[in-house]
Amino acid sequence: ASTELEPEALAVLKSMADYLTAAETFAYRYVSGFDVVQDSGIKVEFGKSARVMVGRPDRLRLESQRRDGLRSIMVFDGENLWAYAPDHHVYATTPQPGPLDESVHFVVTELRVKAQMAELISPELYETVTAGLTRALYLGETVLAGTDCHHLLMSNGYADFQLWIATGDAPLLRRVVITYR
Repeated sequence: ASTELEPEALAVLKSMADYLTAAETFAYRYVSGFDVVQDSGIKVEFGKSARVMVGRPDRLRLESQRRDGLRSIMVFDGENLWAYAPDHHVYATTPQPGPLDESVHFVVTELRVKAQMAELISPELYETVTAGLTRALYLGETVLAGTDCHHLLMSNGYADFQLWIATGDAPLLRRVVITYR
């Protein structure tokens, strides 16, 4: 398979990754949706929204709500991982000492929690995103919700993804669209 990695696209991605990994604290929100093809052939979209607050090196709070209304909260305090489902009045905790990225890895691999956008927490954000890239294209500047942004298109072995990253001194990720093949 051929690769097409434009230096300008990689430079914009690197500036965003460097900016975010240098931040001691940050927060982000996301809305995710996915289609499930029914037996009839009709697609039905499901999804959730979440708010993530990060305090490096070892603090995290994730509040999410599925579209059916179910809420969950996960907290990592540097020593323990806490999960709470307020609608079911249940919680769980497990010792999880160590850095934040190891705890996120534990949640995703051992607990099998789907953690959309967990890559943003990684201290190796740039390396994580660029591993296996087959395409990185700079599509130009656009305006997204009043913010001037660089528009990138990237591909790897299993997905195409578009990134909108703010121009200027605070190159924050403003939007991501991922299409899984």
